[in-house]
Amino acid sequence: LVSWHNAGKGKVVFVATDNLWRLRFMRGDYYHAKFWGQAIPFLALSRLLGENKQIQLEAEAERPKEGGLVKVRAGEKLLIHADVKDEFYRPATDPQYKVYLERISAETQPAPTSAPAVGPALGAATAITLTAVAGAPGLFEGFATPELPGRYVIRVEPGKVKLASQVDLLVEPSDLEQRETAMNETLLRNMANESGGKFLTIGDLPALPGMLEGGPLTVIDPKNVELWDRWPFFVLFLLFVGAEWFLRRRFHLI
Repeated sequence: LVSWHNAGKGKVVFVATDNLWRLRFMRGDYYHAKFWGQAIPFLALSRLLGENKQIQLEAEAERPKEGGLVKVRAGEKLLIHADVKDEFYRPATDPQYKVYLERISAETQPAPTSAPAVGPALGAATAITLTAVAGAPGLFEGFATPELPGRYVIRVEPGKVKLASQVDLLVEPSDLEQRETAMNETLLRNMANESGGKFLTIGDLPALPGMLEGGPLTVIDPKNVELWDRWPFFVLFLLFVGAEWFLRRRFHLI
């Protein structure tokens, strides 16, 4: 069992086995060095990448991240996490915590990673209230639903921006057909009326056989037949060739 968690400004990993040396059996350092070669940078790089902030913000969407950018479609629900610590890096004990969803651009193309995401004043942002997670001190969760396409950031209040990370969010235009998958009864009834058909629900299915009118059914089964394989074509071909030969001899053309 290998587990880890944030502690203070860094991370702590606990390896609950003393048998990792078995990874080297008949394999040398192939697996053993790979494990520690990934575990140590995982723990150490958090400070270099700004993951040792006092307030850590994260967002989860149905689509995977691309280059650290969270992507959703307009109208989709977004789950937001906040891991909040006080100035002594102890978990916050407040029942709620507020973050802000800010639209910084109407463009739907990701900005270069080197470009800082600077938005308008706090008054132009939408406040989102996160609720403390039971049994997880300092962890808060909540939902947001951005309605307009564009580039967004999820951040904390201006006075604590330097103490917190932020989430870069790209909201793409929504496909209404995929967004609303419920049955549109009004539209279906209109289509049935215009086409001379009938609108049926699940409850009407037992009566469906009686609605079908009996009668002869004509089925057209087209088949492709090669003319060269048919004897009438061969006879006709011989007639034309023979006629041509006879006329040429008759008028001394050969």
